[in-house]
Amino acid sequence: MVKSASPTTYSAVGQIITYTYNVTNSGNVNITGSVNVTDNKVGTIEIIAGDLIPGQSVTGTGNYTITQADINTGSVTNAAFATGTFGNNTTTSNTDHATVIVVQGPTLTIVKSASPTTYSTVGQIIRFHCKKSGYFTKPVKNITNRIFRSINRSIMIQKAIVIA
Repeated sequence: MVKSASPTTYSAVGQIITYTYNVTNSGNVNITGSVNVTDNKVGTIEIIAGDLIPGQSVTGTGNYTITQADINTGSVTNAAFATGTFGNNTTTSNTDHATVIVVQGPTLTIVKSASPTTYSTVGQIIRFHCKKSGYFTKPVKNITNRIFRSINRSIMIQKAIVIA
């Protein structure tokens, strides 16, 4: 059995990786009944319901959905093998592996606004609102806390200017 993955890289949670399995009967007798592929990420997929004659190849596909854990890990490696029956015995193929690699590219956006946007008297209260958003490939709690501490210092300075 030979397996391939498409695409070969991923970058977002929810992205679909399609694995293609090519199973060939390289023996000299029929493989009877169903031929299945068992993939540790996708599960079991029936490739052909009938016999697989010597020299015949069949192809099937399975999909895997990328999770945040896959993004954090940096790659997805899976293993798959095919099984069929000859006589009363199960015939098992080689195990083939495929690794798909993440393209990590974190982004962070911070938007700050003030209300009201103008002031006219000393002591007038101006409220600042900060919103963070972005795409992160790893947890960024410490990074965002540092950024917000910096923003809070900036807000305090701006409040001091408004009040003074």
